[in-house]
Amino acid sequence: MADDPRRRLSREERRAQLVALGREEVERVSFDGLSTDRVAEAAGISRGLLFHYFPTRDDFLVAIAVDAADELLEVLDPDADAPALLQLRSSLAAYVEHITANRDTYLALIRGAAGGKPELLAVFDRTRGVLADRILEGLDLSPDDDPRMRYLARGYIAFAEELAVTWLRDPAELGREDLLGTLELALLGMLGAVGVDLEPLLAEAASPS
Repeated sequence: MADDPRRRLSREERRAQLVALGREEVERVSFDGLSTDRVAEAAGISRGLLFHYFPTRDDFLVAIAVDAADELLEVLDPDADAPALLQLRSSLAAYVEHITANRDTYLALIRGAAGGKPELLAVFDRTRGVLADRILEGLDLSPDDDPRMRYLARGYIAFAEELAVTWLRDPAELGREDLLGTLELALLGMLGAVGVDLEPLLAEAASPS
């Protein structure tokens, strides 16, 4: 990842390089164990120069978390023209594929969110909020019509994260398709429990294109 130290990088390039190296460091040792000295060394710059781009260590950690969260949101961006249930299935499949390919990073990020740093918690709260809004928009459900919908969507995101983390620790115990089926059925079950009519949703997904 380190660039040739003889090549001068633009500010944007250097920040992107440091964030990428920071993500690799987080993957190895977690947010709490991240060493700015090791990141700077890998980038071929001084530790002082790293703090020229990120004033504090916490600013650097937040930049790493934002980068990872934005990548996840991009991966999970559904096809708005597809039937709602197919959008959900596509997003769930992309989610499982992404966290499988980025297992250590994802686990480190989840642990970082649980670690209590307000700045990191804010990043994850924003990410969960975006994902919850996407679920409701995709299913044409409005919190304005039923305030329970926002709570249900946020609760589902927390459930999906916990299920995913448990699965990543021992993926041999539950097959990928079983995981995806459980994630889908959990959301449909929650919606059905609060009186959402699922028939149109299921019928649209079953209709030939």
